[in-house]
Order: sequence, then structure tokens, then C-alpha cells
Amino acid sequence: MFSGDTAVSGTQDMSGNVNEWCQTRWQDEKKKEYLQPYQADDGRENLAGGFNVYRVWKGGAFNDKAHQWGRCGARFRLFPNLVFDRFGFRVVVSPFFDSAL
Repeated sequence: MFSGDTAVSGTQDMSGNVNEWCQTRWQDEKKKEYLQPYQADDGRENLAGGFNVYRVWKGGAFNDKAHQWGRCGARFRLFPNLVFDRFGFRVVVSPFFDSAL
């Protein structure tokens, strides 16, 4: 995909493997879906609601049908208490921080 398997941003290995859970809500309390483009301040990152709120998962698992879910940008919804062998999450850590750990 990228020269040397590294994206312009410096990230690597960002597609395939598992579908990834996001903390992002699919819709608000009135069942209105959050629109794209992404806006972090519109309520979609509200952690309230527990297992009763649809959360976003993004596609690209090793055993998905490529024509349906194989794209990195594929976006779907499920309740966060559901468990599947192809669901996971990606840990992202910035190499830049303001204070010592």
C-alpha cells in the first residue's frame, strides 16, 4: 500500500487483522445518526450509556468478505457487549507527551 509499508503519517499495519471497536457513538439519544465528517465536539464521543448505546466498529478483519467489509473506512454499529473472534481494538500511543510517566 505504502512505500516500505509505512503511511505518510508514520503509521504501519493499519488494515486487516480484526474489526476495531471505537468509543464513538453511532447515534444520539434521539436515534439520530452522527453525520460525517467527524466532529469530536458533537456528542459522539460521550462515554455515557454503557451497553445500551450503539458504538462504531470499523472494518477490515482477516475473515470478512472484502467486497462488503474489507475497506479500512467501512463503518458499522453494534452494542459494545457483543463479542466476536474478529473484533478487537487498536492501542494508539503518541510518542510525544508533555510530562514524564
